[in-house]
Amino acid sequence: MKATILPERPVIANKTILRIMLLTVLVFGVISASYSFIFHAYAGDARTGSVAVRKEIDVAPGDTLWSIASKHAPEGESTRSYINKIKKVNQLQSSVLHEGQILFLP
Repeated sequence: MKATILPERPVIANKTILRIMLLTVLVFGVISASYSFIFHAYAGDARTGSVAVRKEIDVAPGDTLWSIASKHAPEGESTRSYINKIKKVNQLQSSVLHEGQILFLP
């Protein structure tokens, strides 16, 4: 039985195919990254919900939610309700704070 020998592709054709494949992957990657950035830019900030952020603070040693809320709560608002807003805006499940943590204040 005689084996069939297939003609070899020229080296130039192989390089062209490789370049086209790499270019396709690169273009797909750029489009995907662009879509991701655009989507996140227009998606809004889930942390804040519908409450506007007025200020950012850096948690200092010894700070508690109560001490921060009592200093920064708008006039006429109770400290307890302001704490609830701070927790909502920052998506806090507990009242534990850590030194250096950034808090968004509504």
